[in-house]
Amino acid sequence: MVNWPTIRAHFPGISCGTYLNTASIGLIPDVSISALENFIRQRCFGNIFWLEWYSALDDIRTHVSRLINANYEEIAFVQNTSMGLNLIANSINWQSGDNIVINDLEFPTNVFPWQVVAKRYNLELRCVRNVNGMLRKEDFEKVVDERTKTIAVSWVEFGNGFVNDLRFLSKLAHENGALLVVDGIQGVGALKIDVKAMGVDILVCGFQKWLLGIGSGFLYIDENVLGDLKVPFAGWLSDKDPYAFDFREYEPASGAKRFELGSPSFADALVARESLRFIAGIGIENIEKRDLELISYLRKRLAELDRVIFMTPEGTLSPILTFKLEGIDTKSLLEYLLERNIYVSVRLGALRVSPHFYNNAGDIDRLLNALIDFSKSSRQKICRK
Repeated sequence: MVNWPTIRAHFPGISCGTYLNTASIGLIPDVSISALENFIRQRCFGNIFWLEWYSALDDIRTHVSRLINANYEEIAFVQNTSMGLNLIANSINWQSGDNIVINDLEFPTNVFPWQVVAKRYNLELRCVRNVNGMLRKEDFEKVVDERTKTIAVSWVEFGNGFVNDLRFLSKLAHENGALLVVDGIQGVGALKIDVKAMGVDILVCGFQKWLLGIGSGFLYIDENVLGDLKVPFAGWLSDKDPYAFDFREYEPASGAKRFELGSPSFADALVARESLRFIAGIGIENIEKRDLELISYLRKRLAELDRVIFMTPEGTLSPILTFKLEGIDTKSLLEYLLERNIYVSVRLGALRVSPHFYNNAGDIDRLLNALIDFSKSSRQKICRK
């Protein structure tokens, strides 16, 4: 049994109020804060500790590979999710007339890079439109064909928490000779994923949300597709022999490491390493169970109120729930909540609530009570059914 109150005590950010906004930025555990403070003290001495800091990247590769069931050599440390997706978009061997399949629920990070390469290489960009907040399998089947080179999708959609069926999408992609490229930032660290079992070719994920980091991220590339990708950019750390500084011909490093271009943000890396260790100590199975229990409790409590409109489709279970209150201005409601130190976000014109394992039922109860109190001060009251 996990002692959740003890786990919660490791997050000093809890003291700021009621924080239910991990889908935006996650809180950082005390051990990761200590790692950052130690780095700053060491950094005063120049590069004396450089190799020690750099070893954090190898540890990250180990922890991430275990977390998503990948091989160590398939993991690269990248600047952020946007950079990872841009690296991949520019490494695919495009041919004029190829098409890319995206959808209208994606965050811009997983749209803009594909738009840019589509214009550059004369590609067709096909978009699956959501139906009531859901991306239907049959709609993907209608647009994917033998000229599809990539299906680009989020595992969990940022706006309403809809979970895409990666097994289905990978099968559809592979049947047509395409790659499945996944933005994992709204799922990894909250839900259990097995990239091998799901058939994911490429996955990119930042550390700053459910993985409790401060920035940067990782890139997973299945070893079976690595050889089909071009090397879009080069840097000294992406070379096979990075410490040979002589004038010579560039030779890409083996594995995904060839996508690590230059000196990393060690502050990000050292925090990520400690947070990954913290998550591993709890167990992703325990975290997933906790997160889904909290989001289910939130949905149950909201369903007890009248005039609640859910933007998250029924049956979708992820740590994100989006809703609005009929007749109540969402922006004014958000301002009211922030004044009371209750932290959520607005997406799709609605409130997006995203608890993580450091939250508890009391946090959700405070949010619900605030919603009721706000309605009492407005002309449109909500009440329990």
